[in-house]
Formats: sequence, structure tokens, C-alpha cells
Amino acid sequence: MPTTTKLGSAKGKAFILSGRSFDEIKLTRARLVIRTDHPVIDAGLKILADYINAIYKDMTIKQAKVILQLLQGKTQIQVAETMDKSKITISQYTSSARWTEITRLLDDFNSLINQIP
Repeated sequence: MPTTTKLGSAKGKAFILSGRSFDEIKLTRARLVIRTDHPVIDAGLKILADYINAIYKDMTIKQAKVILQLLQGKTQIQVAETMDKSKITISQYTSSARWTEITRLLDDFNSLINQIP
């Protein structure tokens, strides 16, 4: 595959889809937009992205720091040690940040992505 050295001449699917997604982010102030070239998969991904956007919109910085570490594979105990907080505090941040819903959405995302031919 040839390498494009000038942004103005890039024409690949991923480049076009990402450009459209950035345009949507600007218009809607969404935090996450996911695009493929499969309309049916995109419909499911839009639902997931909208749900994640609703969760992240209300998330505090402290909650986001906890969620980031959980997404990186750390346990709540490890997060508590890293942030020098009690396990109860981290558990409260995890719950209020809707970690259970986020993990369910990630499972749904993986399921959808695995259906792309």
C-alpha cells in the first residue's frame, strides 16, 4: 500500500471515515464516535457510543482517573494503592462512574466488532 505524504491527497476509507467522525464530534460535542464501512454495524456502534458519551459527560476527573486505571487492567486494590486512597473510596468512585455498565458496553462493542466480515 503506498504511503501518503500529503494530507490533502489521502483518500483511504479509514481517513475518510475518521474525517467524518471528527466533523460529527465538532457538531455534537460527543466524546466518542465510532465508524466502519458497514451500516448495520455502525447503527449498533452508534448506540454504544451514545451510551458511553452519556456516561462520560457526567464523570468527574477523580472517577475518570479510576476508570482509566481499570481499563488498563488494574484491580481496584491496585488503583487504591496507586492513588493513595482507601479501597472503599475507590469502590465508590468505580460505582458512581458506572464501571459495571462500561464493562458491559465494552463486551457489546467486542461482540459487534467480531461480526465485521
